[in-house]
Amino acid sequence: MSEAVHDLLNDPRPDALFVYGDFPLDENVLANFPNGTKVLSANRFGTSAWTITARINVEFSDGAHARYFLKCAAEDRGRVMMEGEYNAMSELYKTMPTFVPKPISWGRYRVGNPDTYYFLSDFIDMNDRVPEPNQLCSKLAQLHRNSISSTGKFGFQVTTCQGRTPQAVSWESSWTDFFFNLMRHVAYLDFEVNGYWEELDLLEKRIFSSVIPRLIGALERDGRNIKPCLIHADLWEGNTGTSYETGDIYVFDSGAYYAHNEMEIGDWRCHYNKIRNKIYTRTYLRHYGPSEPKKNGTTGIACIQHTTTSYILSITWLKERRFDRHALGLPPSHEVSSISVLRIKQVQESATEHISDTTPSQSSISSIPYTTFTRNEKRLLTLLLGLATTISPLTATIYFPLLPLLRNHFHTSAQSINITLTIYIIFQALSPAIFGPLSDSLGRRPVYLLTVSLYVIVNLGLAVNKQSYSVLIGLRALQSLGASAAFAVSYGVVADVCVPSERGRMIGPVCMALNLGACVGPVVGGWVAYTSESYEWVFWVLVIVGAILLLGIGALLPETARSVVGNGREGKRQSWWEESWYKICKHWLRGYKESASKSENEKHAEDEDENLNRSFLKRFRIRNPLACLRMIFHFDTFLVLWMHGSFYTVDYSLVAAVPDIYKSFYHFNELQIGLGYLPRGAGIVIGGYCVGKVMDHNYKVTAKKIGWTVNKVSGDDLINFPIERARSRGSSWLLIISTATLVGYGCAVSKHAHVSVALILQFVQGFWSTCFYTTYNTLLVDVFPESPSTAAAAASITRCAMAAAGVAVLQPLLDAAGRGWYFTLLDLWSGGFGAVAIWLIRRKGMQWRTGRMKK
Repeated sequence: MSEAVHDLLNDPRPDALFVYGDFPLDENVLANFPNGTKVLSANRFGTSAWTITARINVEFSDGAHARYFLKCAAEDRGRVMMEGEYNAMSELYKTMPTFVPKPISWGRYRVGNPDTYYFLSDFIDMNDRVPEPNQLCSKLAQLHRNSISSTGKFGFQVTTCQGRTPQAVSWESSWTDFFFNLMRHVAYLDFEVNGYWEELDLLEKRIFSSVIPRLIGALERDGRNIKPCLIHADLWEGNTGTSYETGDIYVFDSGAYYAHNEMEIGDWRCHYNKIRNKIYTRTYLRHYGPSEPKKNGTTGIACIQHTTTSYILSITWLKERRFDRHALGLPPSHEVSSISVLRIKQVQESATEHISDTTPSQSSISSIPYTTFTRNEKRLLTLLLGLATTISPLTATIYFPLLPLLRNHFHTSAQSINITLTIYIIFQALSPAIFGPLSDSLGRRPVYLLTVSLYVIVNLGLAVNKQSYSVLIGLRALQSLGASAAFAVSYGVVADVCVPSERGRMIGPVCMALNLGACVGPVVGGWVAYTSESYEWVFWVLVIVGAILLLGIGALLPETARSVVGNGREGKRQSWWEESWYKICKHWLRGYKESASKSENEKHAEDEDENLNRSFLKRFRIRNPLACLRMIFHFDTFLVLWMHGSFYTVDYSLVAAVPDIYKSFYHFNELQIGLGYLPRGAGIVIGGYCVGKVMDHNYKVTAKKIGWTVNKVSGDDLINFPIERARSRGSSWLLIISTATLVGYGCAVSKHAHVSVALILQFVQGFWSTCFYTTYNTLLVDVFPESPSTAAAAASITRCAMAAAGVAVLQPLLDAAGRGWYFTLLDLWSGGFGAVAIWLIRRKGMQWRTGRMKK
């Protein structure tokens, strides 16, 4: 702990600055804030063995609020620690700003004797749970892949520290030379702190003379080169956290330098590190494959790095030799003096062979499953997702045949009733934007239960409301809020349990069930309205549907969110609200007998989840629903969102125009209007089935063309895969069909062609529209793998905003231009811009995506 800051806390100087809280601030710290900043509070925050840390809350002159993290340490060692951490975090932030809190500055306190130094950064509220393997390792691999050493060498521009121990990080052209110096420096510090130990000295000499040249040197022999990668250099679970606000993972307390990337994962072998579970190493190697020669590279680095870390622990904890003797082949006993020199020599001579034998093969690396959900469980999920997503289109389309009845019942105009459609679409956009990101952090199951419960209650209110038009509008908004969340959450579930190459297999049936609601809705609505001549029975039907769905989700839907259960294996212990009622009953009947036979790894996973219940309320944070719109400002995602939203707008505009067209031109009654939606519904169902098969086929064809081996177990790393070309394959033909369909439909209804022509064109339109927005919504989820529901929410809010605008201007444009010209103009708008978007996605999409990920 910093003695100077300790003195400042307990015996403050007169010139120390106090605000609300228990931590005095120094003027040099305050100088980093803009003029006019008001410090609201400064409090001790967190624990640290070598420093004192605090959280500062400030208010800027414009009224905005911000929080900062402050770390302080004393004397020359404190200066090295603070300067090193600031430069290390700055280099990490420059390379990957979404992975570390933004560093602000470092410097010296104006008051303090001895001198006290500080490090200031942004404050991010994070949980302390063990990081989700794929989320951590994918970001880590991205950091290593994108980082570029300014000198092209290994090392760093200033001295950095692991804990409080300084590292020898002078620039070296050779990785072997750099590692040799780093290891020798640590061995020297160990000797200074802990004294001489004959057996360890003998082992060190053998490591320097034989092991390092053989294991590390092999990485740079025979024409092989090692890329200097920026590593965190002190990565354990205590230096990671997941943001409560965004669900993103962050790392901190870095002692970074440029090294061989596999140096990062060696620390994961240490006994104190909860990331020592092999799934982390294997997941990382899946994202960033081992260096050649594989038999010597990967585990050799890990073992030597483990030894380096053990040295550092022996230095850090003074004269207690707490390093893990298993790394050196020694027993855990403290009776080290009884170990013979002969035994240590045998360990030295067999170390390299042991390392080679235990190196994981490529097949073992790729065998880490992306998910542990079985095929039968996925089938059950597909059924539940289909039923859940059905309620949104069912609720939207069952309403269309009611428009004339509602207009007469509430004594209002067609334009006023159309406002209820617009309101529904607006909240259809907001609902996924609210609940999609929430499901990424909180979990899928709680969000489903919450929104479906809301849906049932609101439909009950609509059924009993018989007089108030204002209440109708308000309840329609809440109805949409409850029904529409399923879209984003369901896409999140698909991304949770399906590898990219097989997502179409699950999305296809889900889309079929999803659009079955669009097919059945108008028929049910028209039949109920025709037989009862009243609208309220339609809402009673929705109450029954919602109650059945709520029962099904509660009884059978498990938690799948990877931020909560990982690939499914980490979800051994969950809170009662996160388990299905079926599983709760099953455990109750068995009396939790299986808990006695749990493996050591499962028990350890339970220990890591002790804070789950306490962190639930902290995870339950509704973020700004418009935050997902920042995705629209990236070139690649803007085009994907445009394709998804524009064709959804076309589809919704056509659907909204159907009742008036068939009633005015073909003199259909409410039941016949509802039946008129059946051809379109059939096209949607068939299109939903076909698009899933086609997407998987296109993925395999694209992979074959570029010589890519599809990994159906662990899933492919899409960073280097042209997923844009795979998903958009065949879109040009679909665009031609859609153009011809819309023009033909406009001509048919304007010329009063036979009703069969319009119905056939509605079938074709239902087919291609489903293919379009399912394909491009899947693509959006693919390019944002860490937050699939948030990506689906961005698609939802974009498409619904565009559709709301389309419905709002529908009647005025129909009156002004006529139906023929209206559909022609709509076709030119969607087809023209769609052609440009498809061309850019296929030509530039991957380039723009990789550029975005490097920022």
